[in-house]
Amino acid sequence: MNDNARTPSPEDQSLKPEQAAGMAAHAPAQADSGLARDMASLQAAGMQTERNVAENHATGAPEHAIAQSEQHSGQPSHTGNVTHVPAQAQPEQPGAVNGNLIGVTPPHTPAGHGNARNGNFTPTQPASSASGKAAAKALVLRSAEFRKGREQGWKRLDDMVTRVEKSGITALSPNEVEELPLLYRATMSSLSVARNIVLDRNLLLYLENLGLRAYMAVYGPRSSITRSLKEFLSSGFPQAVRAIRRHLLLAFILTLAGVFAGFMLVMADINNFGTLVPEGLAGGRGPGSTAQELLDEEIFAPWTGFVDTFVVFANSLFRHNSMVGILCFCLGFALGIPTVFLLVYNGLVLGAFIALHSARGLTVDFIGWLSIHGVTELLAIMLCGAAGLAVAERIIFPGALPRLENLSRHGRQAASVAAGCVGMLFVAGILEGGFRQLINNTPGRYAFALVTGALWLIYFAKAGKDNGNGNKI
Repeated sequence: MNDNARTPSPEDQSLKPEQAAGMAAHAPAQADSGLARDMASLQAAGMQTERNVAENHATGAPEHAIAQSEQHSGQPSHTGNVTHVPAQAQPEQPGAVNGNLIGVTPPHTPAGHGNARNGNFTPTQPASSASGKAAAKALVLRSAEFRKGREQGWKRLDDMVTRVEKSGITALSPNEVEELPLLYRATMSSLSVARNIVLDRNLLLYLENLGLRAYMAVYGPRSSITRSLKEFLSSGFPQAVRAIRRHLLLAFILTLAGVFAGFMLVMADINNFGTLVPEGLAGGRGPGSTAQELLDEEIFAPWTGFVDTFVVFANSLFRHNSMVGILCFCLGFALGIPTVFLLVYNGLVLGAFIALHSARGLTVDFIGWLSIHGVTELLAIMLCGAAGLAVAERIIFPGALPRLENLSRHGRQAASVAAGCVGMLFVAGILEGGFRQLINNTPGRYAFALVTGALWLIYFAKAGKDNGNGNKI
């Protein structure tokens, strides 16, 4: 069929086969007689197809049954510009030939359809439904067989992991210790396979949970929380402090500079105390306070009881001091600039308090009162600032390594210092909340501060060091 083929008009389609043959007989003499006969037979076949379509629409048969009927008879049908070609005479994929759409009869009958032969329609059962059921059945069988052959190993691993979680790795025998990683790897392999063939979602969740627990038993830390804390306090914390001793010296200088500046500003004008010290931190103390009021209400104030001092007041002090210390450490990531300001400001407040009491002639008594907790508290805050400065140094001067890699290597050490300082601030809160008022004489307070300072110095200088025999002190 060429591109110039026209669509038959309704008048042409209404012709009977005899009329079509007569018209072909009166064709011009120069036309080929064989071509005329072919045209007549094609028109007759088209009319027959039209009648078949009408009959099948009336009986509910699908149109593709006509194509199957034509395939059986070997005659193509022409309806408009769409040509239905018998399946054995057309290519594997449908396409457009000479501008006309070629429709291919499907190789299998869809579900609910049937075959049409000689105008009769016979329903057939689709093959895809049966094959799908068979595949699903085979998959279920594979899932059951998969679980049956491996479940004993999973249960044994579950039992071993449970014992490790309760009593540690020492709960296993030497043979079980050797078997544990093998069972873990076998379970992880089973999980990988189960994700592809197993239909039971609960089984997948069980294997995932078992694999995670077994991973912690095989590769997790072998020490308990108590032992880890003991190792941190005995060696980890003091070693980290010794590693940042240069930064600690810088933090001490910054704090001392703030103390000097605050002292000079308040001594020059007592009213500057209210400018440097917030009202909440002043606690009612200010330029209007007399020496007797400071002695009776602050320095030698009576002890108010265990709950008020060791619970309420100590908790408030610990939260405030911890916030200051953690800020000093965390703001080191901002190139250390905020950390420097915090250290200097902390010194400014301390210098303002010293100047206020010095103006009343209470310098020695006030420093003794302050030293009971001040040795621990101020040291912890300066250590937090030193850790923040160490982080800032790794960011500003990364050396040969990239900044992030250099920070990851040395940032853990600084974080260890900050974590240890939180414990020191807790001790300082206990000392400030209770022991400061329990020791009500200035010489005793200085002695207590001297002992506290000496203990911290020995701890940071000696703890965690090798004693020469390969053992740590």
